[in-house]
Amino acid sequence: MVDIQSHSMEDNELHEHEPDPEKEQAKDDQDLELWCLIVGMIGTAFPVLVKATDRVWELQKTIRNEAVEIYGDFNAAQIRLFLARKNNGEWLTATEVQDIENGNIESAISLLNQGHLTSMSRLNAIFTHFRDANVVHVLVPAPTTTSDVQVETGIGCKRKRSKQSIRNVETVPVSTEELKMLFDVLGQTKNRTKNR
Repeated sequence: MVDIQSHSMEDNELHEHEPDPEKEQAKDDQDLELWCLIVGMIGTAFPVLVKATDRVWELQKTIRNEAVEIYGDFNAAQIRLFLARKNNGEWLTATEVQDIENGNIESAISLLNQGHLTSMSRLNAIFTHFRDANVVHVLVPAPTTTSDVQVETGIGCKRKRSKQSIRNVETVPVSTEELKMLFDVLGQTKNRTKNR
């Protein structure tokens, strides 16, 4: 009888250290408030609310929807997210965040060079310890105002072409306004040709 009681006390002690599936599920279902900072734009730190079980893809969509005036017609998949945690495991300090918000992006460059978060990764695997207040969790590069347009020299117009078949391609940076003007001119030329 004594052996049974001592055995059940040992069992209780063992079970105390085992993870409780219900508690783990509740932890996974919790909302995460993540602070995001758009690098390259002044004063753009903002919070988003996501589920711990969400993937980076849902975070990309949430950021896109929260900052719609900044990202305009961008597809959420075009937005790259970077972890705002330094090599020593520390998040960017409030001072570093303020510097980035004011246009000094030196402290962000090394973090951006570490590579972006993959869309399929679960947030609860990435954001395990971030209870500190006044920290930014995610860096988001600002959208660029120019597009890279490929100008083909010496090749007739074809509708489709694989990357391997293109020769003599020159990349030219073009602003959005320049593209709009070009398309307006092309549209007007096409209409004049039809009317003749």
